[in-house]
Amino acid sequence: MGRVPIDLLVPFIFSCLFALILTPIVRVLALKTGLVDLPNARRLNKIPMPSGGGIVVFLAFFATVFLFTEIEVLPFLLGGVVIVFVGLLDDYRGLSPLQKFIGQLVAVSLYIAFGSRIEFMPNPFGGIIELGVFSVLVTGFWFISVINVINFIDGLDGLASGIVIIASVALFSIAFDFGRIEVATLILIFVGSVAGFIPYNFNPAKIYLGDAGAMFLGFMLAGLAVEGVLKGTNTVGIGIAALVIAVPITDAFCAIVRRVIRNVPFYQADKHHFHHRLLELGFNQRQVALCAYMITFVSAAMALQSVQLNSKGFWIPWVMAIIFLYGATKVGLIKPTQVGEIMNESYKTSVKLGEKRGY
Repeated sequence: MGRVPIDLLVPFIFSCLFALILTPIVRVLALKTGLVDLPNARRLNKIPMPSGGGIVVFLAFFATVFLFTEIEVLPFLLGGVVIVFVGLLDDYRGLSPLQKFIGQLVAVSLYIAFGSRIEFMPNPFGGIIELGVFSVLVTGFWFISVINVINFIDGLDGLASGIVIIASVALFSIAFDFGRIEVATLILIFVGSVAGFIPYNFNPAKIYLGDAGAMFLGFMLAGLAVEGVLKGTNTVGIGIAALVIAVPITDAFCAIVRRVIRNVPFYQADKHHFHHRLLELGFNQRQVALCAYMITFVSAAMALQSVQLNSKGFWIPWVMAIIFLYGATKVGLIKPTQVGEIMNESYKTSVKLGEKRGY
């Protein structure tokens, strides 16, 4: 990656300072209006904690964009307003998983209607694959997945915020190298907005992201990835984009497998996430967060290496996926037998369906 021009750094610095100044103000307002996370058996906080982080990042990002650039951000604004509104409703009064999912679908649909789609995927054997009518489904799946894996991992001081910053820096590097300067500018502003918030969110946290913040971070990360590295014919594979957030993806995958095996809804919360397991192994909150940052840095570096190797690097995400799943078994996120059980149940289901259809 070449030298970053100074005109890209100015809005980055402003967004960071804006969030740094705004966060204490939002914290006070959150406490006065009851926007707090109350302690319960699953949460780590022992006292009510203000959770207006999503408002901070949202305002810092869009204020900086409108003040310093003329970049078209309507898809991000429309979808972002919906996702933050739905998150705030959940933070204030609580929503059912279905209600949150519908809200996410509305936000993603607005982005797809007014923004870009994932229309091509690189073929590891050369050339590209045109998705055609499936582009909407692939784009929607990408958005919903990223929104929820970031929301899943947001269970410890500074964890989601730090992971998103590192992942976004990797996306900036790819977008900048691709010559997509406007998107690179948006990514830097987004990084600044989260970076200005994280001093108050890192352990011991003074304010949480809340559902509004976690979902907004996931929404922005997914959209910036689409604009910066996944759209057009000059694109990288979704596997590479996913590699920069391998920690939350692995955590979410293992959580879903655990819950399917236990015959409970996959969205039902538990205390067996990545951060819970490391805490049980004797790590403190800061050590868990720093460990996650380090792993994310390595996976992001491998994603950048894969991009540099072009089609010759298609194997890197697959190898890293195996390494992450192995690591997940070692820390107790998932048992090796559980993956086999899922595959066995899937095979039995397919056989039954085949027998019903007379195959």
